[in-house]
Amino acid sequence: MQAVILAGGLGTRLRPVTERIPKVLVPVAGRPFLDWLVATLPRDLFTEVLLLVGYLGDQVCEYCGDGSRYGMTITYSQEPEPLGTAGALRFAADMLGDRFVLLNGDTYIELDYGDLLGFHTRMGATVTMVLARPYDLAILPNVRVEPDGRVSRYAKGVSAPDLNGIDGGVAVFDREVLRYIPEGGPRALEGGVFQALVVARQLAGYVTGNVYYDMGTDSGLRAVETLVEADGRCGDTPGSGQ
Repeated sequence: MQAVILAGGLGTRLRPVTERIPKVLVPVAGRPFLDWLVATLPRDLFTEVLLLVGYLGDQVCEYCGDGSRYGMTITYSQEPEPLGTAGALRFAADMLGDRFVLLNGDTYIELDYGDLLGFHTRMGATVTMVLARPYDLAILPNVRVEPDGRVSRYAKGVSAPDLNGIDGGVAVFDREVLRYIPEGGPRALEGGVFQALVVARQLAGYVTGNVYYDMGTDSGLRAVETLVEADGRCGDTPGSGQ
């Protein structure tokens, strides 16, 4: 199974730190955040990581190399200009597998990936997004998921009483999703792709009680650091995530 990590963002919320270092390499408990993110991927399921890099991407490539430090194969897609989340996927089309897990490069969550992939298969959806509990209770729901597991509304940045789930920054994608991403220009998954999938009844929601953390803010970064330190992971080599 292939994991694809969005690692090309500018990290504006963490400036000035990210003026000289890409967000995925910002230190957390003595290690680059990317170490902790990759450690959540069980090695019995994931053998390859594709990093979609952009801003300061050469630092990411130099640090990760061929992936031997993680016991995985790492490849890279370097966007020539900021293309957004959907645009970065479209640009890397030739490198994507038939099915892959897409992770935000600033999100930390521990999941049962075997269960997630089984749910995705049963739903027969093009995309299954993880709906999780935010570490920050001020974050409001942005998804409406129905009892049958279909997502009937995706409305990021909108407050509405019918919304009952929160996008946790991880999703399973079938390659078929590329049909929903036109070529050319920057595009965001949130800016139309998810809505098109909703209309086609091809977006599912995997509900978990697990907490997700957004390390792209100062408070989120501190929360992730507190978490890994409390679990006794600080200073240890990140393992398989199992």
